[in-house]
Parts: sequence; C-alpha cells; structure tokens
Amino acid sequence: MLLGALLALGPPAASLVLDGDTADAAAAVPIVDDAGGAALGAAVDQRERAYALAGEQREAALLEAAGSFGAVADDLALSVDTRAQAAYRAGELLRARKLSVEAAGRFRQALQLGGAVPIPVNDSSGSSTGQAELAGRPAREFAARGLLELAHLERRTRRFDEALALYGRLGPEFPDQPRQGAHASTWSTKLLVRLDRLDEAVAASGAFFSLYPDLPLEFVRNAGVVAEGLLDAGRRDAARSFLESVEGRLQALIEAEDLPVIGALESVRVTVMNRGR
Repeated sequence: MLLGALLALGPPAASLVLDGDTADAAAAVPIVDDAGGAALGAAVDQRERAYALAGEQREAALLEAAGSFGAVADDLALSVDTRAQAAYRAGELLRARKLSVEAAGRFRQALQLGGAVPIPVNDSSGSSTGQAELAGRPAREFAARGLLELAHLERRTRRFDEALALYGRLGPEFPDQPRQGAHASTWSTKLLVRLDRLDEAVAASGAFFSLYPDLPLEFVRNAGVVAEGLLDAGRRDAARSFLESVEGRLQALIEAEDLPVIGALESVRVTVMNRGR
C-alpha cells in the first residue's frame, strides 16, 4: 500500500527543501467546474477518511490521498484553477509527511499553474475590476500560497538567501494576493532580524505599509518584530524612534479610534518596554 502511494506522487522537485509553516489541510476546497469539483471532492473525502485512521495505516492512507490530489493536478483535461488547488493540497500532505522533495515539486506545480494566469491591465479609467476578478481566481491564490511554502521550505534548510529571494517574489508576482504578500513580507522581516540584518529589516518593515495599506494590523505585527530585534541588539533608542515612525504612519487610524490598531500598538509598546528594562 505504501509503495503504491509513493509511486502515485509524481516526479520529484529539482532541489531539496523541508516542510513549511502554513498547514490548513482542513480548509475548504473551492469548487471550480463540475468535473474538477467531483475530482477534488473525492480526494478530499479520501483525505478525511485517512485522518480518521491511526498509526502506519493513517500515514499510508494520507500518502495515497496525496497521490489522488496529484492525479487531479496532472489531469490536463481539468481547469487550471482545479489543478493548482489539487497540486497545493498534495504538497500539504507531502510536506507534513516530511517528503520534502515531492512536496516542493507539487508546490512548484501550483506556482507554475497559477503564475501562468495573466494579470489584467487596468483600463484608462483606472478600473480595478480586472484585478478583483483575478484575486478571485483559485489558481492565483494557490500559486501564491505555493510560492510562500517554497520560501518556508528553503528557510527550514537554512538556505536563507534563497528563502529571502522567494519571499521577495510574492508582492511583485502576485499583487492580486495582498494577504499572502503581507505574510511573505513579515516572514522576510523575521528572517532578516534573525540574521542580524537589522537595517534591512527596518527598511523592509517601513515599506510594508506602502505596499499593503489595507492591512494595518499586519503592519504593526511586522514592526513589532523589528522593534524587538533592535532592543535585543541593544539599540534601544533606535527601537523607540522606529516605533514613533510606525505610529506616525498610522496616525489617521489612531485619530479615527481604530481600536484593533490601537490595541495592537499598545501590545507592541508593552513588549518593548518590558524588553527595554
């Protein structure tokens, strides 16, 4: 049973990577077309039945479910949206089983499928309708998530420059997926802080709000990572100055009494004060 599941997983990826951080195997799979929806639904049912098992039987069944998702991803008769979703779901299961090469191959497949969907150009009136429609394409969402997973995998193997390069691709390549881009930006900031590249982290966090103005809470969390890194490095004045600049960027929301933003800022302030003692 296990050997048959492994043979169904598809070709390996070109480079070795390990498992990432975003596991949402129980998330709903959007249905795109009748044939694709039926195929995805069958793979989802198979996965859920596998989760109900235990021990080696469970692991073998989950590998077979990954193979079923992989078969959907490889079916050229299905829509690109269906195939990108299936490739990503296969990658999730493989990553959780620590089959890093195979997982990377499926995430890369999702990226290639969704990345091939053309980005519409706004008309002369500046309409964003095309961008909104693009954001609703499952292929684009799962491609962006696949790229984020590939970056996580490189980080896990301590290939930090490669990870940073992949995180940096999210925003430019997927402007229609701002939440995934924001996640990538925050992970990039965390990694820069970890590598003691604090000035780069400050610059990256400073650019965050310009890139993702509709995600102020993510901006605060991103900035909190930098502030803590500066404090840990003994740069107390730089941390205070940085937080003042963050509050300045959010002044309009503060004046509008945006309670979630105000609460998030207060939480960061408390953390900074405690670390600065």
